Amino acid sequence: MSLAKRIPACRKQAGLSQEKLAERMGVSRQTISRWETGEARPDLEKFEQLCSVFSVSADTLLFGAQSQAQPGDLEQPDGREQSRRAKAHFRMAAAVVLAAAGVLLVVAALLFALIESQQPYQSWYTALGPYASHLFCTWRVWLLVLGIGMAGAGGVCITREYRRL
Repeated sequence: MSLAKRIPACRKQAGLSQEKLAERMGVSRQTISRWETGEARPDLEKFEQLCSVFSVSADTLLFGAQSQAQPGDLEQPDGREQSRRAKAHFRMAAAVVLAAAGVLLVVAALLFALIESQQPYQSWYTALGPYASHLFCTWRVWLLVLGIGMAGAGGVCITREYRRL
């Protein structure tokens, strides 16, 4: 599709008539008509203004959508695309923090159990040995379970967001 065909498609999608677009651009309706018939092309300033009015990138207006969209369809405007990407990056960062906090909790639970098992005054054991005896004390178990849950949830979120990007 040529620029001459993309201008009216964008204009119609924006809900503008040739006259309304001409008013916004500061040109005559005949100029818009010449752009749309291919008799003339907008200069660089007017081209930038067209991109702004239609909320599309210069690439989209010049070459069309690069995706497998239908000829009349347009890409998302740059502002929406940037906003979507920023939100995805924020969610990815939050998922990494969640996973890291979960791993730290698991390590902390294991270290607390190891330190407690080294105490000489502790002499009670389970069939799993002194290390497991101290690991499975009530608060350490909850710390371990919470850490495993957080790390797992963070890992799932990271995977999901990575696929979206």
